[in-house]
Amino acid sequence: MKKRLTTKGRRLVTSLVLFSLGLVLPLSRIVGQSGNNDSNVVAAIVGVTAGLRPQGRANVGATRIQVDDFGAKGDGNTDDSAALEAARDASGKSGVTLVFRPSAVYRTTRRFDINKSNVIVEGNNAEILFQPVDVARHERALYIQGSVSDLRNVKGPISIGAISFTASSAVDTADLMTGDWLTIQERDPRMKDLVAFDMVQVRAVNGQVVSVFNPFRVAFTAIHETVKFRRVTNLVENTVIRDLRIRSTDEKNHLVGIAINWSRNTILENVVSQPRRGNAFFSYQAQGVKLVNCAQLSSQSAASEFAATVDLSILGTTFSTVGASSDTSALAIDTGSGFFGVIGNQISNGANVLMQITTGAHDGLIIGNTFGFSQDEARQAGHGLVLRGTERVIVSNNILIGGVGSGTGISTGDSLGFTANIVSRDNQIKNNIVSGYAVSYDISPNDVLQAGNSFFPGLVVEGGLKLKSPKAKPECTAVTRGTFWLVEGASGTRDLLELCTKGADDIYAWRQLY
Repeated sequence: MKKRLTTKGRRLVTSLVLFSLGLVLPLSRIVGQSGNNDSNVVAAIVGVTAGLRPQGRANVGATRIQVDDFGAKGDGNTDDSAALEAARDASGKSGVTLVFRPSAVYRTTRRFDINKSNVIVEGNNAEILFQPVDVARHERALYIQGSVSDLRNVKGPISIGAISFTASSAVDTADLMTGDWLTIQERDPRMKDLVAFDMVQVRAVNGQVVSVFNPFRVAFTAIHETVKFRRVTNLVENTVIRDLRIRSTDEKNHLVGIAINWSRNTILENVVSQPRRGNAFFSYQAQGVKLVNCAQLSSQSAASEFAATVDLSILGTTFSTVGASSDTSALAIDTGSGFFGVIGNQISNGANVLMQITTGAHDGLIIGNTFGFSQDEARQAGHGLVLRGTERVIVSNNILIGGVGSGTGISTGDSLGFTANIVSRDNQIKNNIVSGYAVSYDISPNDVLQAGNSFFPGLVVEGGLKLKSPKAKPECTAVTRGTFWLVEGASGTRDLLELCTKGADDIYAWRQLY
């Protein structure tokens, strides 16, 4: 199945793909058109794309291999696990392009690992039918996986802008070399979740002191737990999966379509993941994950989660799940994920929350997405977009169509129950259309609800609502009807608060409230 994007969506995705290759700068232009020049947006834009630009990709897919040449049948009945693995391993450690037969169905009974760099899978609209014999060991259909050392301690916190850190012992740095990649993490022991994560590259080692090539862009406070790091002993880079469907018929077990772990620069394009239960797409401790025009489809309770993932880009993708589990969301970004863009997607049919961004997620753009529900009211979720314990996330130009019950369209707030609660701050909500929820907005006092949102029927704000209107007031028309406008007075002149309404004569005009 290959989904079609609208012309606008294709244009946006094309621009973003070109941007990821370092050819154009459309995201800054898009944000600039919306009137936002906040420096945090620029930081988020840079982060979303920085890990996705080609870096040493000369050997990507250098050897082309037809998987059928290694015994794969693709008939939907034969176990093709061994044949796919033989095709993958035929090129040794060098790059390989695995070519699937168009529209074939390759049945596998164990997970298919991609554990080396520079691998391309050309699916040609073929399918991997995943029917594992040993679910406990092979719960992932396709696993893009590196490997890491044990956890090692860092002395004290690491601040944004730092160019080095100090390990607790010189023993912990003895095996580090220039060019090595490290994962840095901070975990909350009470909730057992990561609250901060990033990947850095070693520049030099001097005893316990490790300097890195680029300044730290994530703060590790050591408030929750001692900051820790790992050496990535096998870094899997530059993986591309395109035009492939992954499906499971298992109705009982939690399975994962595609999992990404300890890797960099992974691109999924036109990939459909369809487990019955579990995760369609899942990433953990990864950098530079990009989904373009993909689809999560499930008739039960599958969802997608991107945890401790930085430089994440999700474009033109459908996330749809229908299930009975009350804690299932169609899409989740959490546990310290940062520098992400979720742009031009369709998100629907979550069992409780359509999309949740939680637990220290930061520096993100949620722009131009459509949130909606199925026609089956019994399977409609209560909430649209929920942010808990997030920082510097911009939610703009989205459409949220509510379901039934007492749900909230957009809600922001703190993450509670941690050793130190994670405060929601500096998130911006603007230019969204929210309809059909019992409560349209429930906004934390540390976040900003800007002018330009359209909502019905109600609004709940903790701590007050601030209007910050642009200089040019629009004409009062049927389109701007119901808009409040604040005109800030100069020194010695009072402010004016106006509301665009229609009179009995059917004439629209700005009415002064104060």
